[in-house]
Amino acid sequence: MHGVRIEHTALGPQLRHAAERQQLEIHFQPLVDGRHGSVRGGEALLRWRHPDLGLIPFQRFSRSARDYGLIAELGTWVLTTACREAARWPAIAGQPPLLTINIAIEQIMQGELAEQVANALQVSGLAADRLELDLDEVILQEEHRRIVDTLDKLAALGVRLAIDDFGRGLCAIPRLKRYPLRAIKLYPALVRDVGMREEAEAVVEAMASMAGVLGLEVFARGVEGQAQQAFLCALGCSLQQGPLFGRPLSADEFLSFLAARTTAR
Repeated sequence: MHGVRIEHTALGPQLRHAAERQQLEIHFQPLVDGRHGSVRGGEALLRWRHPDLGLIPFQRFSRSARDYGLIAELGTWVLTTACREAARWPAIAGQPPLLTINIAIEQIMQGELAEQVANALQVSGLAADRLELDLDEVILQEEHRRIVDTLDKLAALGVRLAIDDFGRGLCAIPRLKRYPLRAIKLYPALVRDVGMREEAEAVVEAMASMAGVLGLEVFARGVEGQAQQAFLCALGCSLQQGPLFGRPLSADEFLSFLAARTTAR
């Protein structure tokens, strides 16, 4: 525990300069149509190539980022960089791949997110309908005019909005229709329990049914096996992510990954 505190304390000041030292990277995890395995896009995941600690996933330094007030700044870097990379991706079977990016509530509350997204799209040349912003489920618990205004502006740009980790907590289901959402992404822990716990299957089935009534697409994260894949597809939850379909890849690796599938067709 003491070692964890030391690392957390030490990482914050170093993180302030990670971008200018070109230590930050975006990796992309494939988003796949579980019915036939075709690639539909990729999720942008922040990594820090630390000179001493090696490649660090965001989860390991997210606390430092929050404590040092760097979440919004890092989010802007991810948005700009990921859009630029996604603009290079080739279409697969005539369909341009979707880019999904996680958005923290800190980015929404700063009040400049819509302008930052518009700028990232303009500079990169990425079409707005190829970008999906995944919002933390916590926004469904918040009552703040800035959230509503920001999401309305983002929807007006033409980008897709989704709730991430849906089912993690006590979500405010009635508010799903308050925001201009297009999809929900199921909490990975629920997905992993499919095939092992009937309760998890019942919850996932209920969520998929509710989403259908509300006109929302359902994505599944954390898919590890073919039994989960088949169960989710049977519910109409065809867009899937997880170890079954591939690990996160560096930007160049993901570009090659897409190119190989374009050539194969």
